[in-house]
Amino acid sequence: INAEYMGFNILMPRESSWEVMNHLGDLGCVHFVDQNPEESFFTRPFAANIKRCEELESRLRFVEMEMKKFKTPIFKCDDPKRFLEALRIFLDSRKKSDNTYFAEIEAELGERIRAFNEQLRYYNNLVTKHNELIECRAVLENNSGFIHSMFNRIGGGMEGIPNVLDAPSMMPTSGLAMMAGTINKEDSLRFKRMVFRAVSYTHLTLPTIYSV
Repeated sequence: INAEYMGFNILMPRESSWEVMNHLGDLGCVHFVDQNPEESFFTRPFAANIKRCEELESRLRFVEMEMKKFKTPIFKCDDPKRFLEALRIFLDSRKKSDNTYFAEIEAELGERIRAFNEQLRYYNNLVTKHNELIECRAVLENNSGFIHSMFNRIGGGMEGIPNVLDAPSMMPTSGLAMMAGTINKEDSLRFKRMVFRAVSYTHLTLPTIYSV
């Protein structure tokens, strides 16, 4: 089937361009042809508006990505035509220019993004502290026998811990007494060498590496 396309040059006031383009978009039968393909994007009349749309789209993609990360349900419109009809009724009821609604969406989304980022920062801090507590617990559990034997040797059992803290003379006066912590398994050999050199090769029991 051969189809003929008719070209038109549309002239419109800048103040009415938003409404005119919205109505043409609702028709779904208009194709726009770039009459100045060699012109730079930044010098075009509506470049700033396109940039605003791209920035807003980027923020929405960020929210969508975080929702997927937290497995939050995402509900999308399954009937764009009904949505556009409802949007047109809403915009007409505002008694304002359509482009002002876009500015309101920008401001509202900006506030929500700031609040979300703040909550996300608190969440990440809690996750970090939770992981640190898990590591500390694993260190204590894996080294409980050594810690008990040390306090039995210097303070008469775990109940003697306060006395040890109040009597520094009972602790070694110099050198490395005890070390506990977490380290990546692939770094264990390098860590042993570092400790071995730090204590001048004397009176050293090489650290035991536990898998956690």
